[in-house]
Amino acid sequence: MAAGLAALVWLHPQLDQYLDLEATRILDRRSFRFAHRWYLWVSTVQWGAAIVYILLTLLAWRRRGVGAGADAGTLTGSAGESSEEAVINWSRSRRLPRRRRWPSMPGPRQPVQCV
Repeated sequence: MAAGLAALVWLHPQLDQYLDLEATRILDRRSFRFAHRWYLWVSTVQWGAAIVYILLTLLAWRRRGVGAGADAGTLTGSAGESSEEAVINWSRSRRLPRRRRWPSMPGPRQPVQCV
């Protein structure tokens, strides 16, 4: 992906040289089209590589168990516990304390009184 980024950084000024910004026109359409197609192909391959990278990362996390470690908790679950239950139990153990409400705000079951 880094090589794709380097190619895009190099291609961008190449594309700019075919443009006349003041007259808003393309100076050499054939050369611009050729360079622009390369730019599009490189960005498409880079995008595809990023999708594959994300999928492989998620697969690796799933195999290892996210948060596996002494202080991070585990998502592997106990015997008989499904992975969904393990995720719910893990997230409940990491939940932040509730914020206090402002004294002037009505609670969840208190009606709002209009004057």
